[in-house]
This record gives sequence, structure tokens and C-alpha cells, in this order.
Amino acid sequence: MPSNFFAHHSQGIFPMIPRTALTQLAKLLADDLSEGHVGGELRNIGEALASAPGSILDLLDLMAKEARKKRPNQALLDAFAFMLGQSLEVLRYGVESNATEAVEAVSAARAHVRSLALEGKLDTDILLLMLRQFTGAKLELGDDLQEVMAGLLDQEQVSALPGAVEIGEVLADMARACGGDVFALYAELAEQTSALPESHRAGIVAALLAAPDPSLREAAIGWLLDPGAAARRDTAGLLQQAAAAGHVSATMLRRMIAIRNWLPDDERPAVDAVIRACRQNGVDCAPSAAALVRDVLATAIDGSGAQSLFLMVKDGRRQAVAALLLKRGIGVRDAWVNGGLGKADADMFLFQVETQTDCYDGDIDHVRLLLGHALAEAGKSGVLPPFGLVDVIERAGLTTVNPEAITLDSLLAGLLADIPAERRTPAMVAGAINASAAWEDYFPFMDSWFEDDGAIAELLNGKRMSAKGRVALLLDKYLPARRARWAELLAWTALTLRQDESTEEDWMNFALVAHEILGDRPLADIPVMTKIAGKTVEAWQSRR
Repeated sequence: MPSNFFAHHSQGIFPMIPRTALTQLAKLLADDLSEGHVGGELRNIGEALASAPGSILDLLDLMAKEARKKRPNQALLDAFAFMLGQSLEVLRYGVESNATEAVEAVSAARAHVRSLALEGKLDTDILLLMLRQFTGAKLELGDDLQEVMAGLLDQEQVSALPGAVEIGEVLADMARACGGDVFALYAELAEQTSALPESHRAGIVAALLAAPDPSLREAAIGWLLDPGAAARRDTAGLLQQAAAAGHVSATMLRRMIAIRNWLPDDERPAVDAVIRACRQNGVDCAPSAAALVRDVLATAIDGSGAQSLFLMVKDGRRQAVAALLLKRGIGVRDAWVNGGLGKADADMFLFQVETQTDCYDGDIDHVRLLLGHALAEAGKSGVLPPFGLVDVIERAGLTTVNPEAITLDSLLAGLLADIPAERRTPAMVAGAINASAAWEDYFPFMDSWFEDDGAIAELLNGKRMSAKGRVALLLDKYLPARRARWAELLAWTALTLRQDESTEEDWMNFALVAHEILGDRPLADIPVMTKIAGKTVEAWQSRR
């Protein structure tokens, strides 16, 4: 394999990767996966495949062909699945940015899976393996694929799923393997069942609530945050029955109360009914354990609007890292806790975060504010937070965090009010604007600040002009409609920088420039916007 193989494909030079190369890559991956790691250029396989979407369809064909063999190579199938999942995750970033190529590539992949299934080339096990890559990448399956999955389930026994024969024993084994960790247990089960029709997921919830192990019953409430509305409604109904029978614990009650306000308005009454049933049975809300937050780190916000938060918290006599991934316009994309760490391991983790990312010191109040806003955005986007968020807020001692949107106007007003009057004079504002020309030299995260949606290609394709001319075109025809988006990104960045004393007065400059972007000053007169336009042109050229 040539050393520049991935570089060529990531630049889009080849529209497809030959099937023989895909198989060769899968064999290399299988070796790495057997050793528990993926090394070298193989880490970029998702980007390579996403830039050659025709190869994703070939990858699906290869999976189907291997699965139909008399003795399929499971290690090779797992490697193919890994490649598919990685490529779909890369495409999901494009889908969230409304990039036409990504939307079309995901749609084509869905259609191809459906076609293979309808042609009888997939059994339920391999179809589930494929669909789990979609759900693992946080991509919707769509009604067509769910119908195909339901049809196959009606015809076949599914050997890959827990509960095919003795679900009670399988669940008990999983609980033991997870050491009673409710959130790890839920994550494992959710991954295994995410591609099932919603009615089948409700069957898993029923089995959990009937289990004698408390950790299994407690994991059931995670499905109140299932992506499917029908599954959430079924879960609430099953929980109400369990509450009436006295099978809902005080800890489950506390967590349902925390989750309740994260749900759509029309789903909250069903959870309220469960809470009432618990209280009528004399179940009191369990108190939260004492929490001690040692450190908080917040990464900078990248051009897609993503920001990570890392909290170092006490975990008994040891330490735990709680992490959040927030996405502007989406909500809480991920939440997890890695517990049982020694102090040296915890400190090493923080050191790696500090040296490998652009991050800044924060505090728990900043976390609460960001989370409240992210939950409000989730209410608008319809993307519910993961169950792991409950684990994070409990470890951080936040008890409950409710959706609380912060408008751009109120965010900017608060920032500007805290800037001394002598720093808000016209001369100081002009100085901040001029300083934005050099921001990328001091803030590496700004290298990701560019536009990346389908409208860019529509505007720039087919026009014969210099790079400078394209930048001017974006500043004149496209970016004016995006003033609020970039002002918001600068304002939230200002708030993040403000938490860290080492940034001194940088946050003030970001806030002042955000205010100017939101006004009527020509964007061509604001250097940071010219930089954003330039990087947008570079990104567009790299995809041609």
C-alpha cells in the first residue's frame, strides 16, 4: 500500500477505491482490531471512504458477499463494519452542515442496503451489523430501512441479539460483565439494539424491568431518551406498570425527574404519571451522592460548532473523568464517564487534553450554563441527549439541569456590559477588529472556521475567477446572511476564553468583534471574516 494512498483519496482525486484495495484494507484492519488498536494511516480510513462515496456501496456489497459464504470470516466482516462506521461518521458531519455531497452519499448508502435486503442478499444478522453502523454514526435509518428490518425479523430468528433464546440469562451475563454499572450496561444494550424496530426495543425494556438484578431495572429508564418517539412512549408505559408494582427504585425516580424536562413537551405527562405512581407507592427520591469537581477544561469551539468539556471529579477514593460533547444547533452529542482512575492516570488524561487540544480552564457554573443552552437547542433540533448525561451531572453534583436558551442578544449584552467603558471606545473597537487579522496565529482552533454547506458549491462552481475574487464573492453574496452564525460563534468563544485568566483580555476583543459582525459594518472590513471566507474557498477547492 503506497504511503500516500490516503492522502490521495482524502483530496478526492479518486472517486472510488478498487474493491481489491478495500479487501486489502479490511485485512490489515482485522489484524489491528485483533490486537485492540488501529494504527498508522488506517486511522484515516473513514475520511478516505467518505471522499470516495462510491466505494461505500462497494463495501456494502463486499460485506453481503462475505456473509453469504458457507464459512464467513467474522474478523473480516468486523473490519468491513468498522470501515463503514468510520466513513458514515465522517459523512454525518457533512450532513449536519447540509453539505450536498454528504447528504447524497448517506441517502445512496441507505438505498443500497435496502436494495440488498429486498434482493435477499442479507440475512438479519448482517443487516443488523450494517444498520448498527448507521445508528452508531448517529444517522437516522429512515422508515424504509426500519420496515425492511421489521420484515426480516418476522421471517427469521436473530442469533446476534440478546434474548433470542434466554434473554434473562444474557442480560444477567451483561450486568456481571459491566460490574453493575448502569450506564455502561445501557450503552452496551443500546448499541446492540439500536437497529431494531422500536417495538422490539420496547421488548428489551420490558425484560429489563422484569429482571431481578437492580442494575438491569435501573438501565431501563435510558430508553426514555431513545431516538424513536414510539420507543420512548412504550418505555414510559412500561415504567408506569413497573412503578405500580413497586419495581421502580428511589434512584430510578431521581433520574426520571432529571430526564423529564429534556423530553418533548407532549411526552412529559407520561413521565409525570410514572413519578406519581412511585410517590403513591411511598418511593422517595434518592439523594444524590456528594460530588467534588477538581478541574474543568473546555475546548475551543470549532467551525462546526462542536465543543468538548472535561471534568475531573472524585470517584470514591479514586478519580473519574466526565466528558461532554456539545454541538451548536444540535444539543448534547455525547456524554460519558471514565471512572476508577488513579490520580496519576487522571492527571495524565488532563495533560493529554491540554497538549493535544486548544482548551481553557472553566468552572462548574460555566458547565451548567453551557449544558442548559445545549439542552434548549436539543429541544429545537429534536436530538435528545444521551443517557450518559445523567451520569455526568450526577458525578458533577449538578443534580438537575434544565433547558435554558441564551439568545445571542442576551449573551452579547452580558459580555459587553462587563467590558470597561474605556475598552469600548471607537478606537478600541477598531483595534480589536484589526487584531482579528492575526487571531489564527494565536488560536489554532480557528483553522477549522469556514463554511461547508451545499450552497457554497452552488455559488462558486462554474465561475472562472481568482481565489481573491471568490473570497470577495463570498463576503458580498453569501456571508452577509450568516452574520448571526459567526457573531454567535465569536460570542460563545469569548465566554469560554473569559473563564481562563491566562487569556487576559482576548475575550473582550472577541466580544467586540462579534458585536460588529452582527451590525452593519461591511464584512470585507473585518479581517477575521475575510480569513473565514478564504478558508471556505480553500475547503471548496480541496473537494473539487
